[in-house]
Amino acid sequence: MSKENKPILWDELSWKEIQRITEYMKMAIIPIGATEQHGPHLPLAVDTIDCYEIAKRVSAKTQVPVIPPLVYGCSQSHGNFPGTISIRPETMIRMICDIAQWLYKSNIRKILLLNGHMWNWGPIYSARENIHYDFPDLQVRVLDWWASNPDIMSQSMKDCPVLPSYVHANIGETSCMLSIRPENY
Repeated sequence: MSKENKPILWDELSWKEIQRITEYMKMAIIPIGATEQHGPHLPLAVDTIDCYEIAKRVSAKTQVPVIPPLVYGCSQSHGNFPGTISIRPETMIRMICDIAQWLYKSNIRKILLLNGHMWNWGPIYSARENIHYDFPDLQVRVLDWWASNPDIMSQSMKDCPVLPSYVHANIGETSCMLSIRPENY
């Protein structure tokens, strides 16, 4: 695989490499996932794994660097399932804003907040507004990975005939994991 086909992973680079990359690439992707139950058959990191994999594939095609994913999300609605680790919305907002500030110091002027968990919406959009306030010249876009193509959500909802709006730990999420990590299933 040529260098152009490999993702640029921020945490695997030296500071000198980051300095060189940000001379011409002013954008970074922040994948934001969750650690929560996904039925009895999937790992807790489904939202993080899916989101990070998509970010890496985008990076491989565009050479936009990907920072390490935020692995904890706002999962309070998942109750007392063992293993679920949730953070408060204000914690997520602060984390995203702090990361954006440090990316700005590294010469990044565009950020894609790639969301991997539906209930992260509020904190992510709130963080975006705070970033706009603090750094008016920093462009921030929010994208839910499943909204990148209308067929993704449409197909996922077909997989849930009883309650179409509930697309958690369904055939769609299981298929994603089978595609990304077939050796585990």
